[in-house]
Amino acid sequence: RVMQLFGLVNTLLAADRSTSRRDLAIQRYSVVPLSPNSGLISWVAQCDTLHALIKELRDARSVVLNIEHRYMLQLAPAYDTLPLLNKLEAFEYALANTKGDDIQ
Repeated sequence: RVMQLFGLVNTLLAADRSTSRRDLAIQRYSVVPLSPNSGLISWVAQCDTLHALIKELRDARSVVLNIEHRYMLQLAPAYDTLPLLNKLEAFEYALANTKGDDIQ
């Protein structure tokens, strides 16, 4: 239904002279649903990944890329084998030990 709404909005934008000149439209992408709350989006050409953007920013500011992961492993060396609640504790420990303002 959302795709139909976007199609209608695109039709209206194309029909209006002022928005048509500016080539305004809602870009639509194919999505493969994985669950009611998640899915995989089609590959978006000429876009950076979130990882690449964070890496670039942290490199420019001399911040270790995986500092949070290092803190989690410092608290829990066997992190991958921990139950979910313990993983959450390790994550909260990492957040408490980092500023969290390096990508603002």
